[in-house]
Amino acid sequence: MNVDRILDHPDYNLRSSSRLSARDEPRARVWLDRDDPLYGVFLRIRNQRAAVRKEFYEAAFLLDRLDPELRRATRLWEMAAGHGMFGLFAALLHRPLEEVVHLDKRRPLSYERILELAAVDHPFLKLRSRFREGDIASGDPIPPDALVVGLHCCGSLTDLVAEEARRSGASFAVVPCCERRALLSPAARATARGDDLPRLVRERRIERWQSWGYAIEERRLPEAVTASAHILIAKPRIAPSAIAAGADQSRARTSSAKYVNETSGSARSRTAASLSP
Repeated sequence: MNVDRILDHPDYNLRSSSRLSARDEPRARVWLDRDDPLYGVFLRIRNQRAAVRKEFYEAAFLLDRLDPELRRATRLWEMAAGHGMFGLFAALLHRPLEEVVHLDKRRPLSYERILELAAVDHPFLKLRSRFREGDIASGDPIPPDALVVGLHCCGSLTDLVAEEARRSGASFAVVPCCERRALLSPAARATARGDDLPRLVRERRIERWQSWGYAIEERRLPEAVTASAHILIAKPRIAPSAIAAGADQSRARTSSAKYVNETSGSARSRTAASLSP
């Protein structure tokens, strides 16, 4: 699989929101061999109104860019999974993956359709893939040996994914998008300009994650595929248990500060009430 070959055909709009169909097949053959299992899945899902071209290629390019990490992974958690294509394709191409968990607020029908079509030729996908509905911070902690991936991390969702991975010291990779000034400190917010905003937020995040005990690497997706071109990959440079302990301490301080604020506010309310005529 050499998905970058598709970039030699700029007339083919990789950001198209059209459904995959037979018209996409000649372009798929540009980079997929006929005996590639992903090509077989492509043939199954095209013409089924199951997958959008843009999301198919976003998943394919991220699979390529994270290939070294996926080769070593035995568990994968796909956050804000949507249709679940990235996780399903990863399980298809990387047999050592024993478990793929797709997490999102709701399980779309397209996930079921893609899984059913892919499982016709690869029934093991049904055993390794499961979809968990709920918020990112809900449920049991992520196993420390899992690779956590967030492909569609809009705004503060990037930070939620990172925080959740930190709870167990797991490695994570995110593709941030839709950055907002609120993610910066007040001082940085005052001087940030539109074009600088993504870079400033990215730099602030890297500093923060490094302080947690992660080593950060940046890779890129082609701009022909997505405007969210940066991939931030975080791997523990200290023991995962030490990273998780830091997360526990941080939550404890946050809870303590919240309790102090609430009790102080309650006391002020009672004092004001007692002084009222």
